[in-house]
Amino acid sequence: GIDICIGPGEIYFGSREIDMDNYPSWNSIDLETLGETNQEVMSTRGCPYNCDFCHNTERSISFFSEYRTADNIEMIFSRGQNMAFIVDDVFTLKPSRMEAIFMELKRRDIQIENRNRFFSHIRHINDKTLYWMKVYKPYTIYIGIESGDNRMLANLGKTFERDEAFDKIKLLHENGLSVTALFMIGFPGENIESLENT
Repeated sequence: GIDICIGPGEIYFGSREIDMDNYPSWNSIDLETLGETNQEVMSTRGCPYNCDFCHNTERSISFFSEYRTADNIEMIFSRGQNMAFIVDDVFTLKPSRMEAIFMELKRRDIQIENRNRFFSHIRHINDKTLYWMKVYKPYTIYIGIESGDNRMLANLGKTFERDEAFDKIKLLHENGLSVTALFMIGFPGENIESLENT
C-alpha cells in the first residue's frame, strides 16, 4: 500500500493528483532517518509568481490541511526545536490559512508565538495579513525584494517596484515586525547604477 517514487520529488507531485487535505503528516522516523535536526514545515505547495530566477515551476497553490501542518510543528517542537520555519513560498497568501493553522495550534495548546519565522511577498502585505503576522509574533519575516532598482526588478520578473517594497517594509517595521530582506546581486543586467539604487 506504499507508493514509491524514485527520482526528484517535484516529478512525484507534478505527475498526479494529490489529496492535500489527507496527505500524511511526518512520522518521527522520517526525521531520524535524515540524521539531522529540522525546523522546516510546509503548509502549501506552489507559488503564483513567475520570478525568472526561481526553481519553482508549480504555479497552482495546493494547501495541506491545518491538521497536518500542526502535526508537523508539534513534532518539531517535541524533538527539542524551539523554532518552526514555515518555508512556504508565500505563507501570507491567504489570511484564512494563517488563522486556521494558528487556531489548530491553540486548540492543541501549542505556543507558536515568538517561535516561528516564515516567508511573505510584498504583494501580500496588507491589513488582513498584517493582523495575522502580528498574532504569530515571528522571529523574522523573509521577503524576497531582490533589488532596489526598478529595471532589475522587471528583469527578475518581480511584480512590484521599489517604492512599493519600501513602503511595505516600512509598514512592517512600524508594526514591530522584524524583516529579513533577501537580495539577488549580480543577476544579468546588474550594473553600478542598479547596485547603488539597491
